[in-house]
Amino acid sequence: MNLEDSWVIICMSDKILNFTEALLELENVSKEKFTLNVWIPSQKKEFKIKEINIKQQKSLLESFLGSLNYKSTFSKVFFEIIKENWLEDSEILNELTIVDKAMLAFYNRYNLSNEFEINLEDGKLNVNLLDIVNKLKEYNHPKSKKISHTNNGITVEVETCVPIFKQQAEIEDYIFNNIQTDDEENLIKEITSNSFVCDFASYIKEIKIDHDSFGYNSLTIQEKIRLVENLPAALVKQVFDEIFVIKSSIEDICTVKDGNLSKFIEINGALFM
Repeated sequence: MNLEDSWVIICMSDKILNFTEALLELENVSKEKFTLNVWIPSQKKEFKIKEINIKQQKSLLESFLGSLNYKSTFSKVFFEIIKENWLEDSEILNELTIVDKAMLAFYNRYNLSNEFEINLEDGKLNVNLLDIVNKLKEYNHPKSKKISHTNNGITVEVETCVPIFKQQAEIEDYIFNNIQTDDEENLIKEITSNSFVCDFASYIKEIKIDHDSFGYNSLTIQEKIRLVENLPAALVKQVFDEIFVIKSSIEDICTVKDGNLSKFIEINGALFM
């Protein structure tokens, strides 16, 4: 007798259900009762999602173990989980930023328990996850900024933005599906260099030459990489300065302090251990 043919008992109105009925009942209850209202900073409102289940938590932990081999899949795995758990307009998923990703990660982890402890060389750091959640609620997304560079009568303009969660997941998938080496030393170099360029590309919303647009968001990841690799160094320096401002504002929220102890809380599978 296999699992689907077996019978299980669920204590719902003292009714006995077979496996298929029990599973369907549990899925329906999850959508109606096991839900969270999460504030999404980029949209400035709350959205309803299902709670993370044990299967999804297992996937998040596996993504962390993969990162020990330099092959992190957290963003891809977490986006698919949020997509599966999302109970609102699905179009909003394409607009979620990495700040929204942080809120979704910390709020889901807070829902499991507010207790989170980090072992440091100088001692243990107790993290109050609700403090981080409340700071993210107050976060104001920086407006996109246009940065230009002119030389010999030609102007190249780059418009920056806070990276999109979905695109970050796609970039992560692209990086690890296009690894060209099995040698560990070269693997680290390849992943680091590719991540550097892809991360830079993710903070760009549009590129123009003398007001002519490239339609940047419609390009493939590979096309975006080829494009940003050919930007003039003077312009790249200015863009990096703006990226640093955006990153710092997010890192400040995700950094916790206790006396002399301080630690940036990375958003990865370890958060759900």
